[in-house]
Amino acid sequence: MPVFEQSFLVRAPLGEVAAFHDEAASLAAITPPPIKVKVIRFDAPVRAGSRVIFRLMLGPFTVATWDGEIVAYEPGASFRDVLHRGPFERWSHTHTFAAKAGGTQVTDRVEYEPPFGFIGKIVDFVFIRPSLRFMFWYRARRTRRRLERRAALWPQSS
Repeated sequence: MPVFEQSFLVRAPLGEVAAFHDEAASLAAITPPPIKVKVIRFDAPVRAGSRVIFRLMLGPFTVATWDGEIVAYEPGASFRDVLHRGPFERWSHTHTFAAKAGGTQVTDRVEYEPPFGFIGKIVDFVFIRPSLRFMFWYRARRTRRRLERRAALWPQSS
């Protein structure tokens, strides 16, 4: 099964970064254009068993519907969501948050199986992997932009 992993540092406190990822609005805020997210269901407070259902829209058109569930949740530390129905054969995304000098390290680890068997493996190499790199780069950038606005007010360690 292919794996994508990325880590980045956000100059913001651990609790703030983890809480940001527990909000429905954050998903839309960090999704790269031209795709828009329309949240259908987002069980809050987030916990193991919470459902997350959303549509990925390109203009007025639905590109995909994502029906997922939070299957593991450790407040302020990590959570894992899995896809029940959507554009992948399998998808398991673990989000991990750790306090580091100067901020919070966010690590995303995605284990996935593309659809369409052998053809999906070609699509993975040509389209999915580059799209994941771009999407998670964009998410890191947007997360930093949103949370580091208050960095000047947050005491920095020397």
